[in-house]
Amino acid sequence: MLTTIQQLDTVYADMQQPVSELLELRRALASGQLNEVAPGAAEVSLRLDDGALYPHRGQLMFSEAAVERSSGQVTLRAAFPNPDGTLLPGMYVRVSVEQAVREDAIRLPEQALRRDASGKVQVMLVNGECVAEPRPVTPGPVAENRVTVEEGLAPGDMVIVDGFQKIGPGAPVAPVCWSDPAGDKGPPEACILRLGAQAPAE
Repeated sequence: MLTTIQQLDTVYADMQQPVSELLELRRALASGQLNEVAPGAAEVSLRLDDGALYPHRGQLMFSEAAVERSSGQVTLRAAFPNPDGTLLPGMYVRVSVEQAVREDAIRLPEQALRRDASGKVQVMLVNGECVAEPRPVTPGPVAENRVTVEEGLAPGDMVIVDGFQKIGPGAPVAPVCWSDPAGDKGPPEACILRLGAQAPAE
């Protein structure tokens, strides 16, 4: 959500969203999908205009929501501490709603997901014999180019993320560890691999 800063400390960031977004966030808060840090307030994080993550977490205050009658949009308000004066009025920032943590979640780069001829979602794994094999999966929510895999994978599975033009089911592969060109997203929840050579050396 793109928003602007309104005052210095505590800083209030106001953002315009459709009313449907407000209703969806309220349902997520009630169901426990969002981290509730205070009654009626969800935890949010903030990124500065240069993409840097602001070190202090904030609160999305549903009680402060106000509907603009002319546009049908709703103004959502988030509050952030600003002890160092980093945030200034008029700054453009991005606010993200922090969802509840799933300790056992397996997340992959979106590019690892493929579709077979029937349209079903699958990934390509590297089995114990260093051979590529397809595995059907059930994708879940997507955030920051990462998709949560609900079913089909287990921790330790080796997933091919790149180089699909070089392989097919049954092809021998020599996998190497994959690094995200967009930057370090933290350690992968499953073993995420990038295809190296087309086949192991003879």
